[in-house]
Amino acid sequence: MIGLCMDSEASVPTRFINQNKLGWMQSFLGEWSKSIIPAQYGIVGIPEIVVIGPDGKVIATGLRGANIEDTVRRELRQAK
Repeated sequence: MIGLCMDSEASVPTRFINQNKLGWMQSFLGEWSKSIIPAQYGIVGIPEIVVIGPDGKVIATGLRGANIEDTVRRELRQAK
């Protein structure tokens, strides 16, 4: 799992990550309006959950709640 942050300053997500003890990889992309990543993946708002397969193809987007865990579990089983 990778968290991508699109705040205007790196200190904002860094503080959130430390306060919430997030244990997965995080990357700071910089300000939303200056990044090409949202457009490349069709992201129009945050937070956005995007499941990407081992081949780099998008498997699912727009996931919320239990659907996140169900989708990730299913894809991990299929990847074995």
